[in-house]
Formats: sequence, structure tokens, C-alpha cells
Amino acid sequence: KNPEKKGFEPPVTNTSGDLGGVKPEPKMPTKGVVVVEDPAVVFKRKKMKTGELSSVLTEMFNEWIETSEGERVSNSVPALPLHFFDSSDFSTGKSPTSWMEGMPEEGLDAVVYDQPVGDSLGTFSRILVLGYDEKAAMYEIQYKVTAEMAKKRRVEICMSNEDRPKFMRRLTACLERRCSAEALLRYHYCVSCMPLDRTVISTLDLENSQRILKMALSSVERKNDPAALAQAEGSETVATLLEEATGQYENVMNKLIFDMNMLNPSNLKVFNELALPPVPPPKPPKQVGVVAMPAGRSDFNGAFNSFVGTTFMTSTEVIRSLLGVVSSCLRTESRRVLSSSHTEST
Repeated sequence: KNPEKKGFEPPVTNTSGDLGGVKPEPKMPTKGVVVVEDPAVVFKRKKMKTGELSSVLTEMFNEWIETSEGERVSNSVPALPLHFFDSSDFSTGKSPTSWMEGMPEEGLDAVVYDQPVGDSLGTFSRILVLGYDEKAAMYEIQYKVTAEMAKKRRVEICMSNEDRPKFMRRLTACLERRCSAEALLRYHYCVSCMPLDRTVISTLDLENSQRILKMALSSVERKNDPAALAQAEGSETVATLLEEATGQYENVMNKLIFDMNMLNPSNLKVFNELALPPVPPPKPPKQVGVVAMPAGRSDFNGAFNSFVGTTFMTSTEVIRSLLGVVSSCLRTESRRVLSSSHTEST
């Protein structure tokens, strides 16, 4: 057939991976088509951009609290300042003083995030930004409700003309990093306060200590100077090094004991109250491995043939026979040898 002939349609080639040979539905033209969005989504997007700043931030913050990370943060009481965990990943690219350009005389409208001591969650308050203290790297603010004066960090202030979702991502990221850091500090503090088990610590015997000492003095031994080596072995630096190695060894042993008890289901309630870091997931198994071959058996084909001839576990007939034996055993388990039902004689 002539492809240029009017009314000719070339055959449809199935490229979707479907083996059924079904002709795919034609794509709808996109030109001139109006996509109607959900009115609730449109209203929510408009509210985030033009709604009252403190109300919008509070709503976004409450939605984040319902997530797994937000719930973890809300269950812990922070003790460290928030600005230590700020990141430049969410930086707006503007200098601190550039926000003051064109500022009205009464101040710039903004919202501040306050978190009192002992409170797991903070609140958003309306403020006026009056200026910026470059020496302290803090903004001078005034609360609209109480007219109280204070100084706050940049991560705690959302300007009126700032991207609100981006500010919320920056704030919640700081809260998550602070929560993780405090949990890790509690974990190391618990390990450091554990008593020493001498039955475990005694494994760092004299032989291991001498091996550590030999590794530390290897650079001196290469100089072939017996006097320098003897002086180094009797120095205070070597003694301090051995004490440090012993202390680190004790800490690692306590950490292993603590981790074993933390995985015990009977201690789960206690460790949940401590708000420790979550147990890291196990590492995935390696997809490729290396098996040590004995000497003289580096030939892969020879080793494979020897394995096949020894075990027959790669033979199809043997595998089918084993499957038949297993299925017969399973059928035997389901059979009843004795009948417990009796018919009544008449």
C-alpha cells in the first residue's frame, strides 16, 4: 500500500511492553485543554500566599507535627539553642541588612517563632522588625501584642515578603537536626556513665597493649636508633597513648553492651523514655561476594566441575527428586492414621 494514499493508517507498534497486542488509546490533545484543579487546593495555595502570616505558619507547622519526624520532635524537650543547627541550604541569598531596605518607620511586619524553655513546641507571634545588630548577628524586634523588645536570630523570623513554605522547611529542618543531635548526646552520655565490667575490659591484655605500642612506635623503629626507641618507650606520651587506647576500648565495650540491651524487647519502654536515636536499619546484603579458593584450585571451570560431580545439587533431575520427596512428606503429615469418628450401630 502507498503510505501517501489518503485514508492510509500505518500499523500500531506496541512499544509499551504489553504483550497483549492491545492498541494503546490515543493521547488527548493538550493544546487548548483547560485543566480544572480542585477548588480546595487552589484556595489553600492562595491562602498560603496571601493569608495572615502567623495563621498560615501555624497551620503549616501543625501539618508538619503530624508527620513521623514532627511527632518525634514534639515528644522531646529541647535544651540547645536552635540557631546552632541552621543550614545554608535554605538561604534566600539576601544579606541580613537587605531586608531593612525600604522598611517603614514603624518597622517591618514579620512573625517570630518562640520556644520557651521546657516547651517541646513553640508558637508564632506577630512582631515588628526594627533593625539589625551586626555585632550580635541578631534582629531587634518588638512584639505587637505586648510591645516587648527582644533580639532574635534569622532562622526564627519570617519576613512578610519571604517565601513561606521555604521558611517552614528551614525551620523544621533545624528542629529535626537539633532533636537528632540531642538524642545522640543522650546516647553517648548514657554509655559514658555505664560502670566498667572487668570481665569484659580484661580482654585488653598485655599482648594487645604491646601490639598497640608497637604500631605507635613503628616510625621510630624504622630509624634503627635503639637509644631513641628506648627513650620513646619510656616517655609520658606513650603512657598517655596507652591510657587513651584503654579508655576508648572500654567505651566501645560499654557501647556494645548498651546496644545489645537496647534491642531487648523487655527494655523497650525504658529506652523510649530516654528518647534515644532510632536503631539504624541493617546494612543490605552484598550482591557480589568473593570466596577464597584453596591453593592450586584457581581454575574456575575445574572447581565448578568438581562441585557438580560431588554434590549433584545443580542437576535438574536431583532437584526434582528432592522436591518430590518433600511434597510426599508434607502430604503424609496431613493424613490421619486413626479415625476418631464412629458410626452408631443399630
